[in-house]
Amino acid sequence: MDIKSAILNVLIGLILLSVFLLCMLPPIILIKYYQLHISEDVMQFAFGTLKYLLLLFGVSFGSFLFIPGFLFRIARLTPKEGEYELTVKNKEVFKWILAQGLYTISLIAGRMFIHAKLLVFKLFGAKIGKGVLFQGWTTDPFLTEVGDFSVIGGGAKILAHIADKPGRIIFRRVKIGKYCLIGFNALIMPGAVLDDYVILGAYTLIPKDAKLDRGLWVGIPARKIRDVNPDELMR
Repeated sequence: MDIKSAILNVLIGLILLSVFLLCMLPPIILIKYYQLHISEDVMQFAFGTLKYLLLLFGVSFGSFLFIPGFLFRIARLTPKEGEYELTVKNKEVFKWILAQGLYTISLIAGRMFIHAKLLVFKLFGAKIGKGVLFQGWTTDPFLTEVGDFSVIGGGAKILAHIADKPGRIIFRRVKIGKYCLIGFNALIMPGAVLDDYVILGAYTLIPKDAKLDRGLWVGIPARKIRDVNPDELMR
């Protein structure tokens, strides 16, 4: 590793540490300045303590949920789609590494509830339609699109980056249409485009840059085994 790369890696570490400490600041201020009323009445003391703990949890939860996402948006850290040299000296790779760090910090809160996770995805640029149930994960929400009323099953993962060549990395947007059903532990690779009414079976692998039309797809790699009537998914 050359000196410039080392300096940039240290810079990223310092930025992310600063963001983490910034997220800790609101609950620390609350602990320092909020006066917990000590009452001789057991019920009042219990109620006051519960209120204090709930307030502390809410402030901590909100700080980790929102602050990294807002900083991501302000700094415009979404990397441009394309293939790049896998080095921190590359501008798009630098942005991506920083975005991934902020995303990880935000998921400290986002992993607690499914709706919080969905909010984190949206704060980090994911385009998610109405009525979407997102039980799986995306490694790069800023390069992820999911259409209305689609379901991303548990364990399913959407990847919008891949380093499948030595020293190179690719960023490609993944697009999932409306009324799609992504099965348990399915894996969708960068650049994949799924039309409306696509069903993926459990453990199905969608290769990089694949285009899937309406139908039921299964296997590794995915193969279409039959067409799908839209009524099947809209009942």
